[in-house]
Amino acid sequence: MRFAMFKTALLVVLVSAVGTSLFAGGLMETLLEQKVADDWYKHFQAWVEGECQNERFPETHFDDNDGALHPYRITGVGNGKLVCVELLGAQREPAKVTTSFDWDDWEPRFIAGTYPVKTNEDTLDVIAFAAWLYLHAENPLLANRVLTVVYERDPNMQDAIAEYIRGKDGLSDKERLVVVEYWHSEFQKWRRVLLPKDKAKQLEDDRKGEGLNGVKQLAAEYNDAENRDHTLAEIAYLLEQWQIKFADTEFFKKQNPVAEKTLNAINKDIAKIDVYLDSGSKLTDLAERAAEYEKALNLDPRSLLLLSKAANTWMEHANPEVVGGRFKCTKEQSARRAIELFQRSLERNPDDFKVLLNLGVCHHVVGSRDKAGACYKRIRNDCEDASLVKLAKSYDDMP
Repeated sequence: MRFAMFKTALLVVLVSAVGTSLFAGGLMETLLEQKVADDWYKHFQAWVEGECQNERFPETHFDDNDGALHPYRITGVGNGKLVCVELLGAQREPAKVTTSFDWDDWEPRFIAGTYPVKTNEDTLDVIAFAAWLYLHAENPLLANRVLTVVYERDPNMQDAIAEYIRGKDGLSDKERLVVVEYWHSEFQKWRRVLLPKDKAKQLEDDRKGEGLNGVKQLAAEYNDAENRDHTLAEIAYLLEQWQIKFADTEFFKKQNPVAEKTLNAINKDIAKIDVYLDSGSKLTDLAERAAEYEKALNLDPRSLLLLSKAANTWMEHANPEVVGGRFKCTKEQSARRAIELFQRSLERNPDDFKVLLNLGVCHHVVGSRDKAGACYKRIRNDCEDASLVKLAKSYDDMP
């Protein structure tokens, strides 16, 4: 079985490399590739079961639909399902309760991080894995990464591998491919892939540019608070990403002192923000509370949380209310300040309909009826929250 699978895998590569009309528009190649992929997956399932039986439990990730990576250890295969334990916390302690997953729950991008490739000396097995990835992975770069391992370690296969990748990417036979590294942010690693020369050069130029200027640009953005595009937390994250990406490079040696200085300054600002938020929450005078929140906002002008706290407090201070069938407020200047902050918030998140409703109310109470109506109309047309739509309709009926 395995010999036939490997022989077929080699045929797929050679068929692609020869590019002969014998295979009638690629039909035979397609059938061969599907055969390779199916046979490889059966082999892979047997490999997983064998690893578990020999207590070499594979570790991988499963998507729990919360946007985070959840590491798991596969401890066995039973009733056609994968029996797993989640690895919890920084120490990756196994959970006490097992979780079962269907084989289909195991995404190709996570299989690619589990099945041995670099340490797998069986070239045809690696090629078969790549064929399966081309058919099942959302991102063809996964298969490219796998084939790049073969390309770099086996000179005799380079022409065939390159031609196979060209065919998959719809590239010209004359397109020159070169190996380049790209940053895989999900797993915080540099990955080597075989790409067209122009794309590879662009990646290398971008990497060099980020190495030289990434920290400088982020530090400059931090120092120009009024014109920032990011929150403090986002700037800190990007700086920490830069440190991971460029560790052990000359870029790191030269730029990291600036990165550390900026991160220290951010941490001090965050500590000050916490003080302002705490002191503000204890104030009963709404204007004084809003002023404290504004001090925090001045340190982090792009923060949606701080914009919300300050804007909502100014709106509460404005005291919008219905008097005689009309929207009015007791402190117009507070409503106008709330308008400015709600608008800034919507620049960052245009589909926050609660903020949009508040903006409409503030426009309403200061006499900007047309602007209020535009806010209500958008909520009525675009919002899926029935309670917000109902409020927008009732407010829009008021003069």
